[in-house]
Amino acid sequence: MREHRVIQFPRHMLRRCGSECDGCQICEGGLAACTRCGGAEASLPTDCPGTRLTEMQEALIMRGRLDYTWRRGWHRAGDRTPWWWLSGA
Repeated sequence: MREHRVIQFPRHMLRRCGSECDGCQICEGGLAACTRCGGAEASLPTDCPGTRLTEMQEALIMRGRLDYTWRRGWHRAGDRTPWWWLSGA
């Protein structure tokens, strides 16, 4: 019988504050910020690329022009990109 292994891919590691937090935007406001890629909110790609995003990548992600998925790698944002991301671009 073959043993199946789960292949892990990089997921966003969202920043969490410790017990000394006194109500920051991450804890109180629900801000999502990845400690691995550095993306936050609108500049978060679908999956974490595992490396730091460049300023250009962040800008293109926020405009809905670029995305990263673990199956495809870096690619142009496609049909699954919400229309409101593309409307002002």
